[in-house]
Amino acid sequence: MAAAAPAFGIGVDGDDRHGHHRWLVVVMRLRMMGLLWAVLLLALPARAELLLTPYMSLAAGFSWQRLPDNNPAAGSDGRTTVNSETLYVNGGIEWLPGLSTGVMARLWGDRNVNTNSDVLQFDGISIGWDVTLRLPLELAGLSRGSGPYWRYGQHCWAAAAAGIVNPWSDDDCSPIQTWGINFPLPDSPDLVIFAEYARTDFLDIESRAVIAGVQARF
Repeated sequence: MAAAAPAFGIGVDGDDRHGHHRWLVVVMRLRMMGLLWAVLLLALPARAELLLTPYMSLAAGFSWQRLPDNNPAAGSDGRTTVNSETLYVNGGIEWLPGLSTGVMARLWGDRNVNTNSDVLQFDGISIGWDVTLRLPLELAGLSRGSGPYWRYGQHCWAAAAAGIVNPWSDDDCSPIQTWGINFPLPDSPDLVIFAEYARTDFLDIESRAVIAGVQARF
């Protein structure tokens, strides 16, 4: 029996007893996202005076999730690993060389899980905020925005998994950490390319990702 879609539009074919609650959560989180973007937009006029640097990032890659599974074929730790594509978009402001804050959105899979399927699937979507600390190599004469970085944030997500003994779907908020490096592009001082590794958990599900993308600095 088809049920109401969980938060953020994750399509799940199966029983969902929390549909009404999930939609309330969606509204609250979208309001939070709008507030964060409003803060960013209000800060933009001050850029000329404070030398702030707005930026936008877009990236894609792959991720893997380790799902608790009672299947005898699961690993010795009782977990099954599933792979999925992931997309990432981020926008924010660098307040000082190497210190920035932003808002982000992430997507895993194709947002359409059939809980009756025997095929391993994981899909999810999230929004959140982050703080980035970067080694500002531009102070040593390199292109602005380049250097290794560490990012910490919180994201609120909705996700679903199928192809395991007990199909799963839920929504919550959790921390996310990222380690990466920005590389300057020759003859493009306002663009950098980057590669990063991210880790987070969806309750009992461990999730890791490797992505690469481009960042535009304004």
